[in-house]
Amino acid sequence: MRVALVGAGGMGRHHLNVYKQMNDVEVVAVVDADLDNARTYIASDAITFYADLEDMLASEHVDMVDICTPTFLHAQQVMKVMEHGIHVLCEKPIALHPGEAKQVIECAAEYQVQFMVAHVIRFWPEYVYLKQVFEERRYGKLKQLQLSRISSIPQWSWQDWMMKGEQSGGSALDLHIHDTDFILHLLGTPKSVTSVGIKEGRTLDYISTVYEYDHMLVQAEGGWYKSPLPFSMSFKACFEQAILEYKNGNLSVYAENEQTIEVSFQEKAKSSSESSGINIDLADGYFNEIEYFLDCIREGKRPERSLPESSLESLTIVYKELESLETRRKVKY
Repeated sequence: MRVALVGAGGMGRHHLNVYKQMNDVEVVAVVDADLDNARTYIASDAITFYADLEDMLASEHVDMVDICTPTFLHAQQVMKVMEHGIHVLCEKPIALHPGEAKQVIECAAEYQVQFMVAHVIRFWPEYVYLKQVFEERRYGKLKQLQLSRISSIPQWSWQDWMMKGEQSGGSALDLHIHDTDFILHLLGTPKSVTSVGIKEGRTLDYISTVYEYDHMLVQAEGGWYKSPLPFSMSFKACFEQAILEYKNGNLSVYAENEQTIEVSFQEKAKSSSESSGINIDLADGYFNEIEYFLDCIREGKRPERSLPESSLESLTIVYKELESLETRRKVKY
């Protein structure tokens, strides 16, 4: 499988580290507006570097393009690749605005290419385990779910685009959408959302949302802080007969009348000594999502675990959350 990587920033290098662990995949081209920076971080004679996406598409024969560029570029670049009949994996979110996302989905259908948005939490082992427990009703019905995703303000983004709301959508669209998307993946569409938050530019960007479902309480928070706070993601899922808690990289099951279970997962991806520069470690979720999409291409099947229509819905829900935050009212979906 011949792959071209678009975007050699933190996430792009993160994806590149995953491809290096795969025997039947070759990254043959990298596209980045800052060629000197790309060549500095990706020193490989086997890769051809391009400053322009069109130049790469005209010069290379690739089976798939992996887009890891700033959010405001996603829709334009994804559709440009699709027009060449090439399969596309794109970092989340699908686009900056729902209208653009709809155009992307229509383009994928028109050119009949495989397209997936890399909502990595759908492939993260601990969250996959939670979904399995929920679907099996192993511990009864789910009564309460809380998710959290907190970080210091990103310092690794290209030309500071992350701090420009009109280009990134802020922490709600870049960070918090991970948990919004997982809630949709787990529970389906909420009836409404009620959000509160604080937006103070480069000091604090935080949102907390309650999602309305029948007979359960679902809440998620996400935010960037000016202080050098370590990245953390966690969840607490309260079932009728057990509580699942994931924090500090550990998943515990506190079941009634049973000894606490510490759940571990055999690492599928090899550890990498190459830093991508972002504030999270190389983890199985990235390997799993990329491997899954490659398998979809090989088998000619749609990526049912992360369909673009679902990615559009996640984006739309986040915009409903932002509407609720601004109006201070519950917003129906």
